Amino acid sequence: MTFTSLNFFLYLAVVLLVYYLLPLRAQNYWLLIASYAFAVSWNWQFGAVIGAVTLVNYVIARLLGRQSGRKARLLWLGVGFNLLILVFFRTADFFLPDFVSFLSRLGVLVGGAGLQILIPLGISFYILANISYLVDVRQEQIKPETDLINFALYLAYFPKLIAGPIERARQFLPKLSQPRTVDNQALVRSFALIVLGAVRKLLIADILAASIIPDVYQIPAKYTPPELIGWLVIYAFFLYNDFAGYTDIARGVSGLFGIELSQNFRAPYFSRSFSDFWTRWNITLSAWLRDY
Repeated sequence: MTFTSLNFFLYLAVVLLVYYLLPLRAQNYWLLIASYAFAVSWNWQFGAVIGAVTLVNYVIARLLGRQSGRKARLLWLGVGFNLLILVFFRTADFFLPDFVSFLSRLGVLVGGAGLQILIPLGISFYILANISYLVDVRQEQIKPETDLINFALYLAYFPKLIAGPIERARQFLPKLSQPRTVDNQALVRSFALIVLGAVRKLLIADILAASIIPDVYQIPAKYTPPELIGWLVIYAFFLYNDFAGYTDIARGVSGLFGIELSQNFRAPYFSRSFSDFWTRWNITLSAWLRDY
């Protein structure tokens, strides 16, 4: 269920209809159910992975809040666990053929398609969010979240699951405990972001992607330097509008629930320097790398 599919907007309409009928606490339960349903719609394993990662980080953070002498060890345990999960899923396909060959030598027959590891939806975003959360708890910048529902929603919240932004727990979690009002101004702004994101994704990024000739990257020697530069510029605008389009839709959808997400792009191609570029492109990731 991609953000630009008809199924997603039908799903969103149902989620919003029920959401507006519920009180605050029940809204969080409902959003959590909707978020896991969204993840499972891609693959049931995605829901299992994010659920397991949520429980482990919730327990470690609670222990960090209670222990006085073992905080450093607990923090490294939490960071190590998250990085191990991320590296495993990101590199599994690289090691998979050798692993299958090893099993074959042991007499375990595994078909080429019988052993596949899919990269869980949004894993990079919620793994980085977990690491920043644990560090903030260790440095006593935030207290460990005692409400498992709110913490699980912080990680699995479906509008930011596909393409971010990377939200800080100290900024996002309080929004889940406060009354949320969606007035006419918020509705107009949210729908404007959704439309802008759809235009960027469907009318710019997808069209540019369809126009790119694969040979440009596979056999670049066939093309002149000016042609390669031209295709590079086209790819740069495709990449930006694809990513920014998804982020705009995410912010717009989240605004319909009364939850504001961080801005992730601010005209990066108008930057005056390389460092300025990274304060405008994928802003939340740049800030995460700077702080953590």
